Amino acid sequence: MKRPDPRERSLRARVAAYSRHARYDPLQTTAKARATFMNSFERLVDPAGKLPPAERLRRAEAARKAHYARLARLSHLTRQSRRRARGHCRLRAPPSLELMIRPALSVEERISIVADQGKSACEQRRGAGDLQRVDATKRLLYCE
Repeated sequence: MKRPDPRERSLRARVAAYSRHARYDPLQTTAKARATFMNSFERLVDPAGKLPPAERLRRAEAARKAHYARLARLSHLTRQSRRRARGHCRLRAPPSLELMIRPALSVEERISIVADQGKSACEQRRGAGDLQRVDATKRLLYCE
């Protein structure tokens, strides 16, 4: 029998998960898994079980935050290396102090402020014109 394509398996699993969450409360169906996951951090910080419960929970929460921060860092490094491998770089304009001080500016005023800050390093390498910079600024301001 032929094995299904991994993409097909992923799509089938996604449909099944959405169907299950449509019938049952996801908080209830995943409660045991979430509790086990949190307990793993408690066992990590206090394998002998000698700490007071409040201190164990505090340390477990810190270990969980460290875990997610580590994952975020690895994700960032992976995205960065892929971007460099493709030869892409960011077209985002640097944040402007004026935008932070005066948040009630119109979109046109924001675009002109960011556009006046000068070209980004990426645009200098590519020799891009003003139109490309304004397009990148619009994406930054509209969160596109």
